[in-house]
Amino acid sequence: MEQLNSIEHMFFDMEAGNFSLDVSSLHFYDPATAPRGKVSYQQVFNRFRAGVDAVPVLRRKLVTVPFGVDHPYWVDDAEFDLANHLEHIELEGDGDWAQLMEVVAALFARDIPRAKPLWFGAIITGISGVEGLPENGYAMFLKMHHAAIDGASGRAIQEAIHDMKPKGVRKPGEVAEWGGEEAPSRLKLLAKAYPNNLRKLILAGRAMVKAVPALVREGSANRDPAADGDSGGLLLPETVFNPKRSGGGLRIDGAMFPLADIKAMRSLAAGATLNDVVFAIIAGAMQRYMELYGDVPAQPLIAGMPMDVRGEGDENAKVMVTALMSRLYTNIDDPIERLVLTHESNKAGKDSLSIRAARPMMGVLEHTPHLALSPLIRASAWLAERSNFIPMHTLITNVPGIPVPIYLAGGRMVGLMGVVPVAGRTGLTHAVFSTPETLSITMTCDKAVMADTRDYVDCLQASYDEYLALLD
Repeated sequence: MEQLNSIEHMFFDMEAGNFSLDVSSLHFYDPATAPRGKVSYQQVFNRFRAGVDAVPVLRRKLVTVPFGVDHPYWVDDAEFDLANHLEHIELEGDGDWAQLMEVVAALFARDIPRAKPLWFGAIITGISGVEGLPENGYAMFLKMHHAAIDGASGRAIQEAIHDMKPKGVRKPGEVAEWGGEEAPSRLKLLAKAYPNNLRKLILAGRAMVKAVPALVREGSANRDPAADGDSGGLLLPETVFNPKRSGGGLRIDGAMFPLADIKAMRSLAAGATLNDVVFAIIAGAMQRYMELYGDVPAQPLIAGMPMDVRGEGDENAKVMVTALMSRLYTNIDDPIERLVLTHESNKAGKDSLSIRAARPMMGVLEHTPHLALSPLIRASAWLAERSNFIPMHTLITNVPGIPVPIYLAGGRMVGLMGVVPVAGRTGLTHAVFSTPETLSITMTCDKAVMADTRDYVDCLQASYDEYLALLD
């Protein structure tokens, strides 16, 4: 049994209305590398089951404290059954990209049952006629609540259910039966709440004592004032990506590009990183889409990017994430200038006071008692859902993949996409995932933002092609 800290529980407190802080991944596989060139759902199920023991988060359920007087606990589910979490979906008819994206959108819209471990998945077969993907390939969709997963645990799941060789399929007989543990009684949870909150209050005070000198040092350090507050002001310009009212659902789409090409594009601007290139490509795509369906603001758009602020000595910390606000230069036509400015903006953002101050403040938040923090977070989420405030024009999250070939039940993974939710007036998000050969950009949008996602994917492709042409 393990208690959530304040930061982890914030992922539940931030939920409001129909918004749930779930994240998903979509993996693509080529069965040609498997024995006899075929992979069945049962083989994938058996391989997944063999890896479950190595990842406790897949078997833990959430147990809440009565009356919400303390943070909930993760408890190993004594009734865990993989069959309740993993299903098989066979695409009917053409099995093309459009049908696959409809299935993915429907899966992502499905709620995760809170009485069981907070995840589910689907093995999707019957994929055909999709450019860049093998015929008769298969895919694996996974959806988890953000409180149960971060970058480290996500990688642990990848490593547990995959093999480094195509013939690494384990037999069902090698898997031990799962025992689990008995959930604590309501009385026991209440009895632990008072000393827990008192202990956290003391720890939060100590963390604050350590944080204040660090904040003073950072605030008095020589720095460029323009590096902070990169949002360009509280009132961001209205765009087609920020609807005032939800369209009642989500659309999901995306594209995969050769990773080698994206890496080569770094040479177009001194010091540019892979992330800078991706930001510049997305900025070019958003500019093109706004030219088709709306006005292009005279100033840059603002993108939020989750950023891990763990430092030396924080390797065992569960979650230490803040948001970097960076400019998307949709107002710049020249692609080289756009990339140069993107690099400068991202670099300034990472060096800004808000990012440097995030790490000591995380220590304070981690130990803040539930009764003190939770009502504030819930009230903020409630107000944000009902206001016209635009916190950012889009969210871009970048999750590096395992940099070597991996296999599921013998099939080689040939593509990886991610799905992140939209919330409030941020009606468009981007997830950037990679494999050793590919980099994907997956967009999720409110239905009020786009009637046809292919137009936006075409804009992504055109922006990528523009940079690719500059390499010749």
